Amino acid sequence: VRLRLSSARPRGRVSMATPRSIQAVLAPTPEDRARARRDLSEKLMAGAAQSEADYAQTNDLINVLPAQKPAAPAAEAVAIAEEPDAVADFSSAGVVYAIPDPAVIPGDGEARQVRISEEESKVALVARAAPAREQTAYLYALYEISKAPLLPGRASIYRDGVFYGQTRLSAAAPGDETALPFGPLDEVKVSFRIINRSNKTEGLITTSNKREARFAFTARNLGGAPRKITLFDARPFTETEEIAVRRTGDKPTEEEIDGRRGVLSWTFDLGAGAERTVNFGYDISWPEGRRMQLRR
Repeated sequence: VRLRLSSARPRGRVSMATPRSIQAVLAPTPEDRARARRDLSEKLMAGAAQSEADYAQTNDLINVLPAQKPAAPAAEAVAIAEEPDAVADFSSAGVVYAIPDPAVIPGDGEARQVRISEEESKVALVARAAPAREQTAYLYALYEISKAPLLPGRASIYRDGVFYGQTRLSAAAPGDETALPFGPLDEVKVSFRIINRSNKTEGLITTSNKREARFAFTARNLGGAPRKITLFDARPFTETEEIAVRRTGDKPTEEEIDGRRGVLSWTFDLGAGAERTVNFGYDISWPEGRRMQLRR
């Protein structure tokens, strides 16, 4: 066997941690909790089956702890076969791939991959990071699907012939633009700093509560070539009329990313050895005598 050793981190992350939406809501009053308990008791007495939606709403009011998420299954080791491209049939609702040559699948119970096709595309490389969640930048390849649909499932990530780990891919059709993660990018350093976090009371006649938050994200390019950088974060959003949210700081390049409310990003070019800071913040105000909560 010809052995090659690598300093890559296959068990580490290969894609950035996605910012979560933050919803600002008013905390339930003791009367709300009592009413929720009373309604639940009446439903149980009547023998009514509580729906999932009712349970989720009551869960918020009476402070029931949510169930823990199940652990993700461990990745399986697979062998990759060196075989010619398969023939794809798109006539049915799904996709059927016909493997042209016989494939040897040993009866040893080991998972094995069979090559379907190989596609070359022009890509745009960008460094992405969510500094408030993790101060690590990741390399992404942005490109348009052109030849065949990208099927959902687990993908093995290689960069310059080195295995960097595995990730989950979503389905993408020809013509769709997609972003593939290719592991940590050590030459780009990102940092997160809290400038100010404070709670205030304002107003002379009509008094309200106010929360101020100010942050700074810094990106540094330690490499020898320019890089396109995209930084992600989220500001709170609200569906409650008594709560007002105002964004401050540098204007984002994009908002409501992938339909996720409050999630935004800043994209810019960073020259070799250059550094840039993005300022971001928000103000939240709500009525006096009420308590505001941020749900993630």
